[in-house]
Amino acid sequence: MMYNNGTYPVGIAMTSYGTNNYSYIDIYGGSKAANDPNVRIGKLDGLPAINGTSPTGWGIYTNNGFFSGTIVSSAGKIGGYTLSTYNLIGNNVGISSQSGYEFAFWAGSNTSSSAPFRVGHDGTLYCTQLSATGGTIGSFKITGEYLCSNPDKVGMSATNTNWAFYAGFDSST
Repeated sequence: MMYNNGTYPVGIAMTSYGTNNYSYIDIYGGSKAANDPNVRIGKLDGLPAINGTSPTGWGIYTNNGFFSGTIVSSAGKIGGYTLSTYNLIGNNVGISSQSGYEFAFWAGSNTSSSAPFRVGHDGTLYCTQLSATGGTIGSFKITGEYLCSNPDKVGMSATNTNWAFYAGFDSST
């Protein structure tokens, strides 16, 4: 093993049995302490945590990975999302093809059943109001009380006693 300026190791180290009694190959690039390789192939136990997760088991350890082809995984984390069989769940958003989840897609909550926006496995769309100003679907304004075009040419209301549906004029009154 060589050392960059006498401080950081540079080179490839192969062990038949390391301190954790498993073999591995370490690659040092001259920028980390002697016990922290830039890349390890083999048993990962004992290496520094990445994003709060300590590597364990057999695998590849590196700061960056570039892959061409298929990556197969039944569980893990990727970019802040938790990956499990048939599910990809992140901060207030999720996708699931698993029948145990009520909805196939949801956003606005970590729980599929309480999310303000969700799509059922059968394609049914559910949306609840997040703010007092409501939102839009295409050029239609939507709130908890009404759905109307912009400008107000066509609309309907579930709560206004003066009208339930209108069309062809600029106001609901």
